[in-house]
Parts: sequence; C-alpha cells; structure tokens
Amino acid sequence: MVASAELTHGKGPRPNRRPHRLLQGRVQPGIKERAERGAAARGVSITRYLELLIEADELADAAGTGDMELRLRTA
Repeated sequence: MVASAELTHGKGPRPNRRPHRLLQGRVQPGIKERAERGAAARGVSITRYLELLIEADELADAAGTGDMELRLRTA
C-alpha cells in the first residue's frame, strides 16, 4: 500500500523529471472515478497519484530483477 505521508503534500510545482513518457490506457468509468477520488483525497494530480501507485509496487520491482516470475491473466 502507498504510504499516506507521500500522498498528502499539495499540488505544488513538481520536480523536473525529464524525460517524460506518455502512458495511456482505457479503464472502466468506475475505475477512473475511483482514481480521481483517490487523487483528490490526497491533494495530488491523477498523474502523480498513478506515479505513486507504481512507485510503491514491490512486485514490479521484484519482477524486474528476475527474482519472481510475473504471470498476467488475460480476459
């Protein structure tokens, strides 16, 4: 889970993290609304909210080192 202290800072200027990459995806309307509520509750943009969730994903880090086998289910 993402630590709440990381998410409670305001929507101030962000550090320059160039280069940036575009990340897009389509989700169900309810998921988008939930993400917007989560970001708003923490006072961050939806982009920063997504960054924080990804940064906190320990499985993604472990999969990148070869320590774990990542299996994805497809619909």
